[in-house]
Amino acid sequence: MKAAADSVLLITKIARPVPRGQALSRSALLHSLGAGLRRLTAICAPAGSGKTTLLGQWAAASDKPAAWVSLDERDNDLIRFWRYVAYAWDHALSSGILERVLPLLQNFPFVSITTTIDVLINELYAAGREGSLVLDDYHAIRNDAIHESLSYFLTYMPAGFRLLIASRNELPFASDKVRLADELIAVGAAELRFTLEETAAFYKEVAGLPLSPDHVRRLAEATEGWAAGLQLSSISMRSRTDYDRFIEQFSGDHRPVADYLFHEVFDGLSADMRDFLLQTSILTRMNSQLCDALTGREDSRTVLDELRSRNLFVVPLDESQHWLRYHHLFAEFLQSRIRQGDPARLAALHRLAGQCFARAGLLDEAIEHALSAGEEGLSAQLLEGHIFNVLQRGEFATLLRWFERLGEIGAEVSPHLALLHAFLRIVTGHFDRAAQELEAIERSVSALSPSTERDEWVSGLFFVKANYAFTTGDYATWIEYADKITESIPRNPVFYNLNYNTNEPFVRRTAFGLKGSLFPDLEELTRTIIGILRKHGWQDSLFYHYIIQSLIEGYYEWNRIAECEELLPETERMARGNRIAGLFVPNRLACARVLFARGEADAADEAIDEAIRFVQQIGEQRWLSTLRAFRARLLLQWGRNAEAKELIGMLGIAASDRPTFHKHTEYAVLARLLGEERRYGEAQRLLEILKSQGQREQCLVSIVEVSVQQALLESGRGNAPAAYGYLEEALEIGQGNGYVRSFVDEGPGMRRLLERYAALERSAPYAAYIDGLLAAFPAETEPRPFVLPDPLTPKELEVLLWLGRGATNRDIAMALDLKVGSVKVYLNRIFGKLGVSSRTQALLKAQELGLLARERD
Repeated sequence: MKAAADSVLLITKIARPVPRGQALSRSALLHSLGAGLRRLTAICAPAGSGKTTLLGQWAAASDKPAAWVSLDERDNDLIRFWRYVAYAWDHALSSGILERVLPLLQNFPFVSITTTIDVLINELYAAGREGSLVLDDYHAIRNDAIHESLSYFLTYMPAGFRLLIASRNELPFASDKVRLADELIAVGAAELRFTLEETAAFYKEVAGLPLSPDHVRRLAEATEGWAAGLQLSSISMRSRTDYDRFIEQFSGDHRPVADYLFHEVFDGLSADMRDFLLQTSILTRMNSQLCDALTGREDSRTVLDELRSRNLFVVPLDESQHWLRYHHLFAEFLQSRIRQGDPARLAALHRLAGQCFARAGLLDEAIEHALSAGEEGLSAQLLEGHIFNVLQRGEFATLLRWFERLGEIGAEVSPHLALLHAFLRIVTGHFDRAAQELEAIERSVSALSPSTERDEWVSGLFFVKANYAFTTGDYATWIEYADKITESIPRNPVFYNLNYNTNEPFVRRTAFGLKGSLFPDLEELTRTIIGILRKHGWQDSLFYHYIIQSLIEGYYEWNRIAECEELLPETERMARGNRIAGLFVPNRLACARVLFARGEADAADEAIDEAIRFVQQIGEQRWLSTLRAFRARLLLQWGRNAEAKELIGMLGIAASDRPTFHKHTEYAVLARLLGEERRYGEAQRLLEILKSQGQREQCLVSIVEVSVQQALLESGRGNAPAAYGYLEEALEIGQGNGYVRSFVDEGPGMRRLLERYAALERSAPYAAYIDGLLAAFPAETEPRPFVLPDPLTPKELEVLLWLGRGATNRDIAMALDLKVGSVKVYLNRIFGKLGVSSRTQALLKAQELGLLARERD
C-alpha cells in the first residue's frame, strides 16, 4: 500500500463530496441560500436531513469559488482546524495562501492564532476575488478556542465573502451581530423537510418507484420529509411490491425510522456483503487497498463499486472516487451492530486498522485506531515515532488528547514522552498539571542509578523546567534544580533544537524573548542559564543560541553596545552553519543596529545585505519583506527618503491596508514614511492598529515603538498635548524595563521632545529616567548642511520662484498656464522635498540652499 502524497494535508478533507448518483435539485432552498449573499449561512438540522447534499449543490451552482472543509472529531485542534481552512482557501482561490499562512501556524503558540487569522484575512483581500467557505459537520467541533477564533474571522472577513456552516446543533459562537445586521441566513430542520411535491419528485425521478399519490402522501407523513428516511425507504422498496404493508411499519421519530430502515436494508444483503460493511465501518476514510488489508480480501474494489452502484450510503471523497467514506448515520448503525454483538471484534478491527494505516505511512489515523483498540504498546510506539512531526505542525491539542487517551488505557510511556507531555502542558497554559508531572518525574529520576536512561531524563528535565520557569516566572525553583546537576550529560536533540522563531526580525518580540520584557534580574538569570548550558556542553544547541540572541538584543536596548557586539559572532556562526534564518536574521539586524548607533551607515547596510543573501540562498524568501522594511527604516533615519520610498514600494503594502502583527516592521516603516510626507492621519491610523495588536499580543517592544512614533508624529504636526500623552505611554513601559535605544535611535527629534517634556510638571515620575535617556544621546555637533534628498524639477523651481515674488496660487496658475489645483499639488511636492510645512518655511529653506539665486540673477 502506498501512502497518500501528503499524509498531513488530506485533499479528501477539502474536496466537495461527490453526489451519490442522481440527486433531486431543491431549487427553492438553493434560491434562498443565494438570496442577498449574506455573510453567514447556518444550516442546523438533525443527521440525515440533507445538509451536505444541499451545500454541495449550492457550491456546484455558484459562480464564485467555494472553499470546503469536511470536519471530524480530530479537528478539535485549533491549529489543525485553521490549517485545513487555509488549505481549502488556497485550493479554491489558487493564490498561494497556504504558503504564507502555514509558517505562522507551525510557530504556534509563539505566534497567536489571531495574528494568523489576520494574515489569512489579508490574503483573502489580496486575492481580489469573492468566495465562500463551507464548514461541513461543524457539530464535531467542541473546542471553545476554535469557536472564538471562527467568530473573530467572521467579524473581519472581507466584504463579498461568505461563511456557510452545516451542523446538527445550533452554532456555539455568537451570531447576534450578523443577525442584527441582517447578514444571517438560518436554515433549520423545518426548511430542509421535503415538501409533498418534492417527495413525489424524489420517488419518481430519483428512486424510479411507481408509487401512487396516496403512497407518496403516507411516506411523506411517516418520514416527515426527512431526506435520509426517503433514501432508506426507496432502497428497501426496490425489492418489494407490497408497498402498503411496508409503509405501515413506520413509526416514531427519525432514529427509530432510521434503525428500522437500516435493518431492512442491511438484512437484505448477502452475508459476505454484510461482513465487509461491518469490518470496514470503523474507517473514517477508506480506499480499496486499505479495505483489502483490513478484511483479508483481494476484491474490495469490486465490492465498493457494487455498494456505490446500489447507492448504499458510500460517499466518494474525490473526483476519482479513490477515497470514500460511509454516510455518518450508516457508519454509526454498523458500529452499533458490532458493539452489541461482539465488542471484542470492534477492538480487533481497530488494532488491525492501526497496523494498516501505520504501514501506509498515515500515522495520524494509525494512532487514533491503536488508541481505540486499547493497544498500549502500539499506541506509545507510534506516538514516540510521530510526536516530533505533530509538534512541528503545532497541533498541541491533538497531542494532549492522545496523551490523555494513553493514560486512560494504562499505557506506560518513555521518559521522552513523559517530558514532552509536561512540555505540552506548559506551552498550552496548564501550569498546575505541568508542575505536578514535573515533580513526579523528578522523584522518579532521583531514584535511578547512573545510566543512559537517567541522563536522558535529567537532560530533558533541565529543558522543560527552564521553559516552565520562563513561562511562569518561577526562576528560583529551576535554578535550585539546575545547581544539583553536577555531571556532564548529553543534551536531548528533540528538546534542545526546537526552532522558536519563524517570522520575527527580533527574538525580543517573540514569546521566547519575553515579548520585550527586560526586568531587572533578567541579565543575572540569563547569565546563570548560559553558564549551566556551557558547563554541560550544550552551547551548540538552538536553545542556547536563542538565549544568547535574546541577551544580545537586551544589551542593545540597554545601550550596552560593547557587550552586545561581543556576543554577536558566536551566534552568527552557529546560525549560518545550521541555516537557521530565525536566528541569523535577528543576529544580522542587531549587528546593523550596532553599526547604525556608531554612524557606520555603509557597514550597517552591508549587514542587512548579508541577511538578504543568506535567506535567498536557503530558500526562505518570506524574510525578504522584513529585511527590506528594516533597511528602509535606516534610510529614513539617514534622511534618504527617496530611496526609502522606493524600497517601501516593493513591499506590496498600502496606507489603506489593515496591518497584521507579523508585518509590524513593514507597516511601522510605512507609517514613518507617511509621517515624513505629512500624511499624519493615514500614519496614525496604521499606528493605532499596530498598537492595539501589540497590546493584544502583550508585546512591550511593539507598544513602545508605536507610542514613540505617535509622539513624534504629533510633535511634528504641532500637537504637543497629544505628543506628551503618547510619550508617557512609552516612558511608563521603558522605565520599568530600562529601555534606552528605543528613544535614542529616533535622533534629534526625540531629544527635543524629551527636553520640552522634562520642563513640564507632569514629567516628575520620569525625571531621573529622562535624565538618563538624554545623557545617552550623542553629543551635539555642528549641524550638517541640509542636502535635498530629491532635487526640484524645473517646473517646481518655477513655482518656487513665483512664490518668492509673493504671488498667490491663482497668480502662479495664470503665469505658468496651470490650474489652481495643480499649483497646490506642486507646492505640496516642494514642501515635502524641502522638509517644511508652510510658504514662509519654504522660502527660508530655499534661501538657505541658494535656490532663489536664479531670481537674483
